[in-house]
Amino acid sequence: MNRAKSRILTLVLITAVGLLLTGCSPFVDSDQLAAPRWEVLRPGETIGQTFVARHAGLNGIELFLVLEPGTGGELKLHLRAEPQSDLDLAAGALSLEGVQAPGFYRFPLPPFPESHSRYYYAFVEFDGEGTVRVGTAPGDAYLDGALYRNHEPQDAQLAFRLTYEPRFMLLDLAKAALLGVGLLAVAALLYVVPGYALLAWLWRGEPLPWPARLGLAAGLSLALYPLLLLWTDLIGLHLGPLYAWGPVAAGLAALAWRYRRWRPRHGADALRRWFRSDALWPDLALL
Repeated sequence: MNRAKSRILTLVLITAVGLLLTGCSPFVDSDQLAAPRWEVLRPGETIGQTFVARHAGLNGIELFLVLEPGTGGELKLHLRAEPQSDLDLAAGALSLEGVQAPGFYRFPLPPFPESHSRYYYAFVEFDGEGTVRVGTAPGDAYLDGALYRNHEPQDAQLAFRLTYEPRFMLLDLAKAALLGVGLLAVAALLYVVPGYALLAWLWRGEPLPWPARLGLAAGLSLALYPLLLLWTDLIGLHLGPLYAWGPVAAGLAALAWRYRRWRPRHGADALRRWFRSDALWPDLALL
């Protein structure tokens, strides 16, 4: 097996292992972990929290629990769209028999594929006997919600963690990446193409690696726009939208003429050389 094939296999294996690892268990986010205070929960009482899910695929909520001696029963969790709603989006339960030591305990929920940036209200009610201590923190420990005691807001926060289904998280990230392609393309046109054209025509030193060319091109592009604004203003010329698209059009035309002899096979040869070079892994890390 040659060096290029070995590297391709390595990349495929790394990707496959990463996907397998993300699919093994839910992703646990560290939303609000501090628990320097406690709220005592007795039978018939409720304690809850409003929050905003940071990812797609919400599938569980973890609370920090401590049982007093002689406590038994279960905690029932209700997930709703807001504190004023009477409709459960989902429900879960936790048997207190499994709560052996202080720590975070999970209330599983069916996955919510569209949970990213959604606002929710979750509360638990105690059905049993004894008392349960639930970890809390000051009101400023979490900025996207508040603790609710018997459905009344308090100046405090629950100690909680949210869990997510990895496959929905990955799909959501892929969707965001696709939506951002257009914005990235516009940014590249505005902030890379003009400077890259200047480098292609004016650079006379040693050939630069592409990361260096990219950085210099961005710097030159950013420096070009204020100079263009200044020079045209001095002669009373105001170009409006052409300030943005004029340098882009000129840069594309200059690059097309500069590389008019370029052929696809040249790019394929350069790609193969790069794939066999020692720059592969540093360049991938930079990307």
